[in-house]
Amino acid sequence: MTSMELFELLGSVRDSYVLEAHGSKAAPAGRISLRKILLVAAIIALSLLLVGCTYAYVQGWFTALFAARSEEPLSPQQVEYIQENEQILQQSQAKSGWTVELKSTICDGDTGYMLFRVTAPEDIDLEGYHAGNYGEAYITPANNSAYSGKNRAMIVASTGFLDEEKNFIWQGGGGKGGWQADHDGLPNTMDYLLGTKPEKLYPDREMLLEDPFGPDVEFKVRFDGFSLEYEDPEVQKKIDEKYAGMTDYMVEDEDLIGLHKSDLLVEETWEFTITFAEPRESVELITGEPIQTWGIVTWKLDDEPTFFQTGSGMAAVTVKSFLLNPFGARITYEFEEPAFDARIEYQDAFGYEDRYVYAVMKDGSRIALHTDGTGDQLTAEAPIVLSEVDHILLGSGEKLYMPQ
Repeated sequence: MTSMELFELLGSVRDSYVLEAHGSKAAPAGRISLRKILLVAAIIALSLLLVGCTYAYVQGWFTALFAARSEEPLSPQQVEYIQENEQILQQSQAKSGWTVELKSTICDGDTGYMLFRVTAPEDIDLEGYHAGNYGEAYITPANNSAYSGKNRAMIVASTGFLDEEKNFIWQGGGGKGGWQADHDGLPNTMDYLLGTKPEKLYPDREMLLEDPFGPDVEFKVRFDGFSLEYEDPEVQKKIDEKYAGMTDYMVEDEDLIGLHKSDLLVEETWEFTITFAEPRESVELITGEPIQTWGIVTWKLDDEPTFFQTGSGMAAVTVKSFLLNPFGARITYEFEEPAFDARIEYQDAFGYEDRYVYAVMKDGSRIALHTDGTGDQLTAEAPIVLSEVDHILLGSGEKLYMPQ
């Protein structure tokens, strides 16, 4: 919209002033009045305001996303961090009535996020089929379907997807990724968030990856179509009838045949190439002796060859490293082995029931960090401005203070 179109829509300017501002021959000649000067100044001011609002909207994608999932409103420092590091891309591809647009990316040197806008044909309700609650039909990129026959990864780095020498793989998803509300009121459009970070292929070896998001590392992101995932109601009915009245049972494999269905809604491939802008920010909080605390373990007894007894409980843990990044943390720790004949199957030193890890800021506000299930990585629900952090609060109550 031009500034003149905006003024005319306002409907509060005299016709003669509009004609004069347009430079129409119908306007009387003579000296330019103060009223005309003020009119032109108002037009310029409104034009600048319109441009400024558009810029703010473009810059607000990741700001809105992090604000929606944060426990507290974003601080001015967090908004500033996002605006300084977000890459606005707006690369759009339309195929077979579907459009996928790469809107923007952001990276802290350890985790990269990519935000896409997906527009389906008008008769497809993306908002109604996005939740993926148990037993409910949902739409997903066909790469993520276990039943569509697509098995290609969504994210591949140019340095290799599986590279034994460098000992890493690239993980997609994470960071509360997946479908995100776009708040535009259209049921056929939604945002899709992807997060990626390098993971160890062999946990007992060094990562050997100095610069995972460097300028020479390109990422290929693929959407291999979209599919509708659902359960066959007739098969589910037979299962319900067979196991009716039972409270403790396991459905046999043959009963599950044909239960899960996947209908490809569109069989196209959208592919994008991304190079992240990497702000190298991280702080090591364990600068002296390792920290002794406790954590949660799940163990299995070794003396049963066919059926393993399992259990869980508290165990002593030594935290050797806590590397804090704006989007989370990487941790190195060791659990004390159980005194009985068992092996630890799963360990999580940093969360217990509703006790999360928190980055506590100097002003008293805090940002939750959630375990990813491996225990050695945490994901922040909102960006952490490292200069504003006072300490890290572990689930055990232990505090790790920022180094001076």
